[in-house]
Amino acid sequence: FLLQVADCRLESEEIVALVGPNGSGKSTFSRTVCGLDAVQKGTFKYDGKEVGRKDLNRIVGYVFQNPDYELFMGTVRDELAWSLRGCTWTSSEKDQLVVRCADLFHLDVDATVATMGYGMRKHLQAAIHYLLDRPFYILDELDSGVTYSAAFEMVGLLRSRGAGILLITHDRSFAESLASRTYVMDQGVLAGGKER
Repeated sequence: FLLQVADCRLESEEIVALVGPNGSGKSTFSRTVCGLDAVQKGTFKYDGKEVGRKDLNRIVGYVFQNPDYELFMGTVRDELAWSLRGCTWTSSEKDQLVVRCADLFHLDVDATVATMGYGMRKHLQAAIHYLLDRPFYILDELDSGVTYSAAFEMVGLLRSRGAGILLITHDRSFAESLASRTYVMDQGVLAGGKER
């Protein structure tokens, strides 16, 4: 499978949609943009400067389509605290931030992750990335398993600190209600991205 991407851009605070049929290359593209997969050729730029694969890991947060690929701790508190492990705040400050974040995303900090419903695990994914505070996020089918209002709220929270959002979805009306531009992936070829 070969991806062909002539150009793709995402600005801070912008929401851009990526649509296309199953197997067209959307998730492969996403893994590449966040540094999980290497490229054969081409470049990535952040603020006009070329960045490498390791840099992409710190710039782009990827909310996977399947939350079970991302969640591995016992409780909501543990998952959220793990996101803050590199911070220099005190334990008390971290715990307060975890509790506030859980409230924002309608989560019970003492809930056991393995027994949470699919939709609430999506909320937890979004909360984890909110704490990671990346400049850009890829939200891979965030709208599956949650209501429109919940998806809108999570997108708004992730964008609230200036992040740019690449929204992958099969729901064209959801994409059109949020995105200023839309890219279309078809058989590994990315096209579109023009302003509406």
